[in-house]
Amino acid sequence: MENENEVEWALYRNTHEPVIRVLGPEMGGQWRARSRPAFALTVTAIDAPVVGQRFGLPSLPADVAWPMRQGWGPMTHMASIDCSRLPEGVLDLDLPDEGTLLFFCWTMRDLELFYDQGGDLEKEGDEYFMGGCSRDPGAGCAVLYVPASAETSPRPAPEGMFLHDAEPLRFRGAYTSRLSWEETTKEFPVPEHLGYPLASAFDEWENDDTYVQIGGHIAPVNSMHTDISTMCDDHRGTHGAEGNSESMVMLAAIDHGDEDMETYWFIRPDDLAQRRFDGIHYTYLS
Repeated sequence: MENENEVEWALYRNTHEPVIRVLGPEMGGQWRARSRPAFALTVTAIDAPVVGQRFGLPSLPADVAWPMRQGWGPMTHMASIDCSRLPEGVLDLDLPDEGTLLFFCWTMRDLELFYDQGGDLEKEGDEYFMGGCSRDPGAGCAVLYVPASAETSPRPAPEGMFLHDAEPLRFRGAYTSRLSWEETTKEFPVPEHLGYPLASAFDEWENDDTYVQIGGHIAPVNSMHTDISTMCDDHRGTHGAEGNSESMVMLAAIDHGDEDMETYWFIRPDDLAQRRFDGIHYTYLS
């Protein structure tokens, strides 16, 4: 890999080399080939361009309603991404080159509001917290795409809703997103005696300053031993470039801040190419 981008090189070195040392050249090379490009966005105050916003009020067209979880209530605005401010031709995703992607999902704060406003206490509060499809009745996530030509304005929050302070999302850099520990041990014949060294190699680097990831692979927030691939197989099919039109690719990963949780958002490449965002699959991990 050529050292053309210092951020890219630093992240490549730190995320891949420790694992490749354990796997060896042949298996390590095969593992490295399964990596995917990703963008890392941060709320840390660094000298980097602003490409979006985390939390706060979303800017929506007048005829677009605040996304609601059917039977429950309004969902939290997690992030807005200005696609025109992202580098072109880097990801293996067919992202729009203009317009804004807005991410909403059901959070514990939203559940508290539901109960505070007299919601049914017998209702199963954690339903759909672990994953589902945005087309399902009662689904807990939504992605909206607003073209750049649309007139928008900041939308006031629904009555009583807890509102996190808006934070600018800055472009930290492009990097090579590696397979997770779970996917690695599932897909590669790792000898038993290498299990602990491999786990330690994955622990050598943590991307603590990334709050939104666009593209790339899924990675857990705290516990690397969560069986992510099993949770997502029903939704995403064969992951990556070799998948068919029914396969899922990860669109984004968004940190929930004080809830110590992360949401992963998957989409079919065909839907993404046609700018259809009503069939998002999502899962939560902590």
